[in-house]
Amino acid sequence: MKHSNLILCGVACFAFVCLFGTSCSKQPQGKTVITVEVPVPEAVDNAFDVIQTRLNLFGISDPTMQKLENGQIQIDLQGIQDTARLKNLLTAHADLAFWETYISNELIPNLMELNKKQPFLQLFEQIGNTYSPVIGTALYTDTAKINEILRSPAALKILPRDVRFAWEVKPVDETGQYFRLIALKANRLGEPALNGDVVTDARADNNEYTGRAEVLIKMNSNGARRWEKITLENIGRAIAIVLDGYVYSFPVVMDVITGGSSQIAGNLTKEEAADLANILKSGKMPAPVRILQIEVIEPAK
Repeated sequence: MKHSNLILCGVACFAFVCLFGTSCSKQPQGKTVITVEVPVPEAVDNAFDVIQTRLNLFGISDPTMQKLENGQIQIDLQGIQDTARLKNLLTAHADLAFWETYISNELIPNLMELNKKQPFLQLFEQIGNTYSPVIGTALYTDTAKINEILRSPAALKILPRDVRFAWEVKPVDETGQYFRLIALKANRLGEPALNGDVVTDARADNNEYTGRAEVLIKMNSNGARRWEKITLENIGRAIAIVLDGYVYSFPVVMDVITGGSSQIAGNLTKEEAADLANILKSGKMPAPVRILQIEVIEPAK
């Protein structure tokens, strides 16, 4: 019987470790301390709530958070955290938008004319497919120069008033050095066709055909009606899904989409899809958040 009790005690202790991440002999834990700054004082309270929601969705329960002076928030997390994922989680503005796009050959005459005044097409490694919204692929060190020219006074005179440009969020090559530039088309108000505030839910999933990770989104009734109209008017053309100024995907509309459902793909990993879904579910950050410091404190030995 004593032997049986010893076994039961061992099983109970093991279960306690599995459920609560501790053990019968408590092990020292390190922690991660993050200090962020919200530059707009009126947005601190809202940012505090959004950050707390994101951390909970990230799997961190009951983070210790406190508001400091000068719009700063300090976050204490038990255990050593993945700081790269945390940076993205805390700073993402979550400004989601759905843009109509140009086909690149619709812009070639304008781009060639601009190139005569301010040569820039040679900065592209290759020019995009004429039947897609890809203008070209460029080295990341050249993207700032290309942006500068496309926003210049000369460009404003030559390019269509409704054209906008955005880079893809992920590189197209394995070395992570080349990115594609996408041509977006604004509506008559100079805005995207549909803003992300119509999204009511988001979850990570695997595409049943490609096996790749994606984020499934659901829209409210107003968004669903507008999305149906947008997709109907853009059959055969791409709709770009843009988050915080970067293009995540630009699928070609094959048929009208009813019911307010859609997907965000873009060669996401499972981890990236999960984080993106959590960011969208937590809501838009009311103002940009800047990370001032991340301190990883190792456990005492």
